[in-house]
Amino acid sequence: MRNRPRATWSIVVSSALMAASCSTGELGGRDRTAGETRDAPTVTVTQVEPSPEEDVPSALEQFSGDGLPEPLIPATDLLDGGPPPDGIPPIDEPRFHEAREVDFLADAEPVLAVEVEGESRAYPVQIMIWHEIVNDTIGELPVTITYCPLCNTAVGVDRRLDDG
Repeated sequence: MRNRPRATWSIVVSSALMAASCSTGELGGRDRTAGETRDAPTVTVTQVEPSPEEDVPSALEQFSGDGLPEPLIPATDLLDGGPPPDGIPPIDEPRFHEAREVDFLADAEPVLAVEVEGESRAYPVQIMIWHEIVNDTIGELPVTITYCPLCNTAVGVDRRLDDG
């Protein structure tokens, strides 16, 4: 079975008021004047082609024995640095609001803005900080949008592989 390269997009982080809320609970809000409207941002998503695979030896192959160098400190001195595997729950069924209905975001709230085949989504960074991954379908395309709060970077990936 031949694997088709996954499409990857760079995600534009912009200020907007469209919102995706997680299905785990309500967010605190702020007062907003009734009837106040917001214009949706213009978003450009750039498709990034995968890098060609390189035929180079692994740096680990230079070490003898089990392939790894002797540790500089005892492994028992290492401490856990974060949540356990699967400790950050993804958003698997995002719910969306019209921009004019959103009352829990500031006027210049940063969002991850994605457009696929003319359909747009905005994922608020304040939600993505806690979940880091959202699995969504935009139009007919199943996508995964990831966000790293450590380096403020987002990536979008086409989840299809071959015919599935």
